[in-house]
Amino acid sequence: MRAVKRFKFARFYCCILLGIVVLLSGCDRFLKQEDNPVKFNSKPKVKEAVDLDKALKARVDAGILNLQAGDPQRALHHFNKAREWNNESSDLHNGFAMLYRYEGDAKKEEEHYKLAIKYNKKDPKIHHNYGSFLCDQQRYNEGLKQLKMAAGNYSYKNRHQSFENLGLCAIKEGDRELAFKSFNRAYRIDKEMPITILNLSMLEFETGNNQRAYRLFKEYMGLDRHTAQSLWLGIQLERIFGDKDALASYELALRRLFPRSNEFQFYQSSLTP
Repeated sequence: MRAVKRFKFARFYCCILLGIVVLLSGCDRFLKQEDNPVKFNSKPKVKEAVDLDKALKARVDAGILNLQAGDPQRALHHFNKAREWNNESSDLHNGFAMLYRYEGDAKKEEEHYKLAIKYNKKDPKIHHNYGSFLCDQQRYNEGLKQLKMAAGNYSYKNRHQSFENLGLCAIKEGDRELAFKSFNRAYRIDKEMPITILNLSMLEFETGNNQRAYRLFKEYMGLDRHTAQSLWLGIQLERIFGDKDALASYELALRRLFPRSNEFQFYQSSLTP
């Protein structure tokens, strides 16, 4: 009897052990199943963040396109939608700055340029736009600093435009040497920039380098229509190089198209003995 009881007790004890093992193995499976959802759930969150960035960029791009199409209200709608997702986007505040430039609100335009730089100090596009704004506001030293930052970024695809604006700002500030260097840098990067080429031609003429001035002037004629500046420059160059037909054509065009320009006044003064 005692042997039977011992056998039954041993059998009962083995069943209990087996049950514990099964339970533990079940717990182990349960823990593994709980671990997996955490890993899988983390992926959609990352994907959601990426998609949100893309959506915000699409909104900002749409706003800028609407501005270019002359619809500031629609642009504002897109920018406000983007703001709901991320109000610390440098691209968004750059877009707002462009909107206020369109509307002529210089104070708000500058506020948003400063916010854009605050959230991304390394974006050359923002430095280019802010620098151009400052030069338009006749704050030349500040503008030159911003434009130099944009032009000095070799990864910026529009460096040639930054150099061109740098040259234009330097002329207004009275720094002919910086202007000459900036226009030359722009010209080396892109040889089809009419504003750069015309200004280079004028600067070369001022310093007496007439051959290069004339060659650049001819390049300009192949790229863009005449302005009062280009016609007056053409008149002065042809007085040196002697193409009488071209000279007469430039004189007639300046008289007819730009009779109230400073360049026409310069031309008339040059006729006085």
